Amino acid sequence: MKSFLTAAVILAMILFLCFSGMSQYEDVAIGDKLWDRRVDTDFPKNDLKDIMPITHHTCARLCAETPTCKGFVRDPKTQQCWLKGDMSKSVSATGRHGFILL
Repeated sequence: MKSFLTAAVILAMILFLCFSGMSQYEDVAIGDKLWDRRVDTDFPKNDLKDIMPITHHTCARLCAETPTCKGFVRDPKTQQCWLKGDMSKSVSATGRHGFILL
């Protein structure tokens, strides 16, 4: 019984470690484009456009339609969106989500 419990705890830890990281960096499809989502991340400067209020689907569409747009950052609380011309430098930003166009 002890070995079964040990195995169950190890399996639970492995699953937690595997799936808890998925929320930080994952590819998501929005419309017909694929985006690399970065949770609690901002990409400062290089703003092409600041839009508010807007859904992340509309922000993704506007970015995809803008030739110089490399991605966008969105704050779900304020519904603010920033289209970005460069997504190479990131910083931690609680509550903001960066989406890099793949």
